[in-house]
Amino acid sequence: MIWVVLFFVIVIISAFLAFRSMKDFQDIPVASSFYGFFLIKNPHNFNIGTIKKLHNLSLNLDSIFSVERLFKGKETVLSLYMPRDFIQNFPELSFLEIEDYLDDTTSTSDNRKVNVNQSLTWQIQPKNNQKKDLLVGEVFFRSLVLKDDQKVFWQIVCQGIKKDHTTNFQATIRTMVADLDPIDRVELAKTVESEINQKTGLNKYLNKSSEQFLYESFKTRTLIPKELTPFLLTEGELFSLISLS
Repeated sequence: MIWVVLFFVIVIISAFLAFRSMKDFQDIPVASSFYGFFLIKNPHNFNIGTIKKLHNLSLNLDSIFSVERLFKGKETVLSLYMPRDFIQNFPELSFLEIEDYLDDTTSTSDNRKVNVNQSLTWQIQPKNNQKKDLLVGEVFFRSLVLKDDQKVFWQIVCQGIKKDHTTNFQATIRTMVADLDPIDRVELAKTVESEINQKTGLNKYLNKSSEQFLYESFKTRTLIPKELTPFLLTEGELFSLISLS
């Protein structure tokens, strides 16, 4: 009898590991058709209280969400990718549902969207010491000087977790830069990478993933589970990393 039990245990574990490997060890938001991408029309109302509510909703509904700050030239906006059921909890933010700014195709016919051939994407490493606060410079991302057609996207994918009765998130952070000129694109990526290194203590995660894979991970807002790479953010750290403090 014990051999039968062991056999089924091995089969279940093998299936689980195979499933995880097929997803490249990243959690994808469940039932993405129920998610929407929302521009925050009142970003100044986004505060620590907002983050606490996002944490509770994410924790209670076992949901992933993404906070994203988008830069184009001198303009910047704050947005959320989240389940549509969340909307009713944040009337003060005045949401406007919009199309994603990333394109599935390689066509350049829609200059409002960015495709993989126009962009460079990388993942951000977690802080070295999880017991220390993540200090973010007051002018993080505010000192960037972009050309009118240059774009920078800062994405923090989050899931609320329980830890010592505090508001903590498992996070995956990614950055994308976009410029039609490949040389300017590389220079912009270097500038943004330096900004992150100097103002946050975080840095670029070096891996061998293809640009297409990194782009798709950004577009689908995947989350790397804490079982694989713990990346914990407090509510204050999340707030400071979207440059609203």
